Amino acid sequence: MLAGIENQKRRKYAGLMKALDDNVGKILKTIDDAGISDKTLVIFTNDNGGQTKTGANNFPLRGAKGSLWEGGVRVPMAMRWPGKIKTGSVINSPVISLDFVPTLIKAAGGKISKDWKLDGVDLNPLLTGKVDQLGDRILFWRRQGPGKMISARSGDWKLTHDRSQPNSKPQLFNLAKDVGEKNDVAADNQQQVKQLMTAVKQWETGLQRPKWGPGSEGYTPAKKRKKKK
Repeated sequence: MLAGIENQKRRKYAGLMKALDDNVGKILKTIDDAGISDKTLVIFTNDNGGQTKTGANNFPLRGAKGSLWEGGVRVPMAMRWPGKIKTGSVINSPVISLDFVPTLIKAAGGKISKDWKLDGVDLNPLLTGKVDQLGDRILFWRRQGPGKMISARSGDWKLTHDRSQPNSKPQLFNLAKDVGEKNDVAADNQQQVKQLMTAVKQWETGLQRPKWGPGSEGYTPAKKRKKKK
């Protein structure tokens, strides 16, 4: 099967996915054989969209791993919890990996203190079918710290702003109609832009500068570093 893929990078990528799939199957079988399936919530996801430089294809999404476009932040997620999650059920509400902490705490029977400042929400009511949708909320992303690219999503509205570019303006997309983020509709929806930008500024007041890598204090790009003699 893989030999029929002519592009070498794509073939290697497909091989990686095949190996991953096979080994996830082994993990699930081990859980089943141990008789703990009904006590085990399995979550399968990843932290970034596909890396197109190594063979991934994110069509029809724009962007790739490391970007704040949908090709960078929209990832697959599957959960298994027999007796709790109905087989074949689909969640249409946008969720984020930050939701895992409160979800797992509640799934394990724990309590979430009001003093904890958790960014995510408990997904258990959604997973078990007690509710059909999550309440309204805004999801945020930032790349490389202050003054760099930010993004926010509220419902079907997605705002992006690459602040590293001189004279750049926020862009707005309606993902229900334009999942590829090709048509900037900010000019016709200024109130929506204003609301999301206000929310982003408030969200950023609670963030720190990155501790390492691009955006961190004193960071120097590799091409500008002097080689040690």
